[in-house]
Amino acid sequence: MNYAKDGREYWLSLDVQPVFDDEGEISNFIAVESDITQQKQLAGDLLDARDAADAANLAKSEFLARMSHEIRTPMNAIMGLGHLALNTELNSQQRDYLQKIYSSAESLLGIINDILDFSKIEAGQMTLEAVRFNLDEVLQDVRNLMGFTAEEKGLRLTVHVGENVPRGIEGDSLRLKQVLTNLVSNAVKFTHEGEVAVRVTLAEQGEQSEDKVSLHFEIRDSGIGMTPEQLSRLFRSFAQADESTTRKYGGTGLGLAICKRLVELMGGDIQVDSEEGTGSVFFFDLTFDRSDEVVSWRMTRSELRGRHVLVVEDSRTSMEIFSSQLKSLGLKVSEAYSGMQAVEFIKNHGEGEDAVEVAFIDWKMAGMDGLETAGAIQRLTTLEQKPAVVIFTAYDRSLARQHGQGLDIDAYLDKPVNSSDLVDVLICCGCGA
Repeated sequence: MNYAKDGREYWLSLDVQPVFDDEGEISNFIAVESDITQQKQLAGDLLDARDAADAANLAKSEFLARMSHEIRTPMNAIMGLGHLALNTELNSQQRDYLQKIYSSAESLLGIINDILDFSKIEAGQMTLEAVRFNLDEVLQDVRNLMGFTAEEKGLRLTVHVGENVPRGIEGDSLRLKQVLTNLVSNAVKFTHEGEVAVRVTLAEQGEQSEDKVSLHFEIRDSGIGMTPEQLSRLFRSFAQADESTTRKYGGTGLGLAICKRLVELMGGDIQVDSEEGTGSVFFFDLTFDRSDEVVSWRMTRSELRGRHVLVVEDSRTSMEIFSSQLKSLGLKVSEAYSGMQAVEFIKNHGEGEDAVEVAFIDWKMAGMDGLETAGAIQRLTTLEQKPAVVIFTAYDRSLARQHGQGLDIDAYLDKPVNSSDLVDVLICCGCGA
């Protein structure tokens, strides 16, 4: 117990200390008394210091959060005017200078956005919206943002959405897109070869009802991976896997900290599995309200059911993803893993009720590429009615269209394919008629 004596504070322990007589026998017991005045004062000082630090941190966060508009406005003006200037007549030196200014402004704006978002979260000023949105559109936006970077590095960027996943949901689509874009961006940055795969399925543990749906988001890469020590500090603010990572790859180390906070605000918990040299997988579950109003493309399923299409793709992962998309629409899907195999298949399935109506062909394949395959199919003289041909590609679609001039190509699609775009193409090719 505590008690005061002579202006100081003491602690009288319930423990007792034995008193021994001359013969070594215990003759009595006395209570243990300790002077704790300094301990109490130190504890009070630590509490005061902690409160002062918390107040200073909150003031900093509130200041930066309120400055968001003032900081972003001039940066947007710099970038906007830079973009306009780049569209005017310039000599080579002026264009080089402006492109470097614009690129630097983009990098700076990214850093500013990270710092401001993190500060808003720290200050408790980050609010979430609840709006109806189409999941396919969010994923397509992520793909559009990161597709070119992945293409430049020679990486495959694939997106797969489970057959039973509803596309119409209600939540904060902007923050979901921010999290997915950041995770995909990191995956692309730390992957030198192979692929980055985004997968959305129904969560195994979560609410699945007429009104609610729990979704499992997974971003997997074949990149450099991380050690257990690096994983232990992964989500810390202003920290990356190690100092050399920042020097080699760039970045503030705020991206994953922001992702973690945003996922937590949306009611989830982001986790990661990784092994050095074999890649990483980030995953989290989120629950949304269902909203069937924005998924009108599903109305065409009955019209498409049973129609026969052929997918020509030399990547088994991409084949699995794209075939799954088509099967979810009720289509009968056949598969060919090379141009020669596709031509032979159509020779044998070109007539009658089992005829292939649409051939989806990947442009960049080993051996006979997609455009060469399309030409070979169109030159088949044994077929009275040839299938419609759709070229899909993870590379520049306009470049594929340019190379395909002179061929009878019905449509070109970006890969991964947005489901609503896919249905539109199928209907235009006659499958929905």
